[in-house]
Amino acid sequence: MNDILSNQGENHNVDSSPAVGALSLGKAPELKAADVDVASLALSQDYASLVTVSSQTVGVEITRPSRLEFIRTHPVWLFVCAMLEVDFEHWVVAPALFPRYFREASAKMLIPAITRRGQLFLWPIRLPGIDGRLDRWNQTAKFAAELARTKWVRLVSNRKLGDYDIEIAEGIGDPTWPKDVTSMDQLLKLAFVDKVIDSESHPVLLRLAGKD
Repeated sequence: MNDILSNQGENHNVDSSPAVGALSLGKAPELKAADVDVASLALSQDYASLVTVSSQTVGVEITRPSRLEFIRTHPVWLFVCAMLEVDFEHWVVAPALFPRYFREASAKMLIPAITRRGQLFLWPIRLPGIDGRLDRWNQTAKFAAELARTKWVRLVSNRKLGDYDIEIAEGIGDPTWPKDVTSMDQLLKLAFVDKVIDSESHPVLLRLAGKD
């Protein structure tokens, strides 16, 4: 037992060198204030031009404008088609099916619109029915869409009159339309993905017929 205690008390040589693979920080270099090149750290006045950001339009919603947003409409593009709205979701109906479902579907024009935040969408506005009649909601919406070609407008529901009040914002520059969308056809393809009813066996039509 004494030998064991004696061995534990001996001063053994310990290898203090770092193990293989261990990180050795070493001594930090001394940095003097005079060594800091302040001029090389300053951003130029046009610092925003140093960053290049590109965006890709991958989807376009078919929806009405928000009452909180000022919008502009495209000065040229529009598209007329048959549409069916179910639970605030818009579906495009193939022309061959429209005669059979004209009571459920309606002719609408789709107008590209954009918010001040740059959100692109297609605004569906109802056209006169086969009887030639059109409600005041869509009459004022159509007027607002035409006005929005050159002015920033916002639509606010006026339920007492059954139409929209139209507000105009002054002093705002023209919108910046997405550069990667170069035609109405391209825009429609983005918006119509999984939104086309071209068969009577489509789930939406079966649901309306109580067969879902």
